Amino acid sequence: MPKRLAALAVLVVLVLAGCSRSGGQQTETAVATLATESIITTEPPPAADTTIAGDPGKPIADVLTAADDLSTMRQLLDAAGMMPALAGKGANTLFVPTNAAFEKLPEGVVASLRQPANREKLRTLLRYHLVIGSVPTSQMLNIMSVMTYQGGRLKVTAQEGTVTIDGTVTVSRPDVPASNGLIDVVDGVLWPQGLKP
Repeated sequence: MPKRLAALAVLVVLVLAGCSRSGGQQTETAVATLATESIITTEPPPAADTTIAGDPGKPIADVLTAADDLSTMRQLLDAAGMMPALAGKGANTLFVPTNAAFEKLPEGVVASLRQPANREKLRTLLRYHLVIGSVPTSQMLNIMSVMTYQGGRLKVTAQEGTVTIDGTVTVSRPDVPASNGLIDVVDGVLWPQGLKP
């Protein structure tokens, strides 16, 4: 990177020297544009594991809506009529599977959950992802389990820095802040005992 910037600086000096003879402001503008484009094209931004960005000033519903790679969960919450609750004041923690996590389910499961006839089944599933209270992962690990709105408890463990829920689902992005709680992005869908996909 330092060599590239040095070469770019030499190019700018040479062209500006030529400008002093021609007196062209357009050339100076062109050099500035060239320098900017070189920096942009040679230094792409690092890839993120998810598009979600926390915002302590916005509720979970709004933070979730801004993340394209979590759209399946958002659509299911909407179909279940649970988005208004996540826009309220409360204090909750929501485990949010990525779109890729839902794609791992057997074909037709997500479409079936969206059907009005399966609304209660969907609500049961989603309540199993919603934890009572704003609980950071560090606190979850201290108490080793958390209570969900569905009524079941989720076991929380950690090994070599990786937090696992119910022994099968990994937290890929913990403690995303919102005004009414926290979001934990996970790589799988949590299924309560007795509920079939």
